Amino acid sequence: MVSKNFDSNLVPPEIAMDAEQAAAYIGCSDKHVLRMARDGKIPAYTVGTGMKRQHWRFLASQLDEWRKSRSNRKPEVIA
Repeated sequence: MVSKNFDSNLVPPEIAMDAEQAAAYIGCSDKHVLRMARDGKIPAYTVGTGMKRQHWRFLASQLDEWRKSRSNRKPEVIA
């Protein structure tokens, strides 16, 4: 039975990827993804309250936007 409040136009929630999955998605190593996340250079979220290390999660839609924004940048000139 479908709820009266059900909206068929709702978008299903996006699945969060871990660092290994995000690395494969954008084409680099998981260590590089984690470094960029810690440095705030890539959109990421921490989850849990682990004392030893943070657990990072990444959304594909935000990684796509991040990639688009990087492709629009002018290349750096090294003198």
